[in-house]
Amino acid sequence: MGYDEAFETLKAVVQKYDKVRETAAKEVSVSKIAAFHTIGEVLYRLEKVLNYLSEIEKRKEVSERGKICNSWNYVINDSLQTISRLKPFISITYEKDDNKVTFSNKEISISIAPSQLKVVFRGKEYVIPLTLEDVEKNANLIKALSSRLILFTDSLLTRIEQCAKLVYGIRI
Repeated sequence: MGYDEAFETLKAVVQKYDKVRETAAKEVSVSKIAAFHTIGEVLYRLEKVLNYLSEIEKRKEVSERGKICNSWNYVINDSLQTISRLKPFISITYEKDDNKVTFSNKEISISIAPSQLKVVFRGKEYVIPLTLEDVEKNANLIKALSSRLILFTDSLLTRIEQCAKLVYGIRI
């Protein structure tokens, strides 16, 4: 599946963002610091999801398409890898050419590229570069979306974690 590459990509984004978050803790007003923590929590949870998927693919021999955990379908080609679940709909896609990972359900989509976060919520797209200035500028938007972002990432992590633990015995 190649989610190990996606995991490494997101791991690099998290490391880079940690520096932004450290600077924000010193320089940004208290009222806006919650936005930095929200993005950090979302990134950490999604990094863990990709870590689980990477471990699953190491344990399971994967082909171009198939199933894992009885309810997750995966499709692989040269530049795109997708794992999805139909009920409830959840999709995780890694685009190698763009070096981008997208996590989505019916309500929200989160795309992470090396220098930005894109959120699509109720058909509206928000692009937030992961810099100190841009996160601070979008703090109110991030705080408004925070409950949806955290709820989605928690739900996704729980589902993948259960799959990894119960079916493959993976503990991270």
